[in-house]
Amino acid sequence: MCDYPDWSLGEDYQNALKRGFFTLGFGSAMWHGSHTYVGYAFDNRLMAVLAYIAHQGSVQNLPNKSSILQQLSETPRNGTGITVAHDLVEMLADSTPP
Repeated sequence: MCDYPDWSLGEDYQNALKRGFFTLGFGSAMWHGSHTYVGYAFDNRLMAVLAYIAHQGSVQNLPNKSSILQQLSETPRNGTGITVAHDLVEMLADSTPP
């Protein structure tokens, strides 16, 4: 994925997808390793983040900029899929082990 030469998305979306898949590795390990609700939620929410990033990347150039189309919400969200992916990686990078 990192070396794929024919992306049709901009570099910001490429990096967000890479960050999302990186973080999904942690979420999947949490779920399959712990079988806890926290692991389950982390794993499944990250799959949703990846779908959200892909959706936003696929509709970014459409002329309709409504929040319903762009952000899947009747009201504008605080961040994009790109910012969510960035924040998740930062959360993991900044966490201190017990």
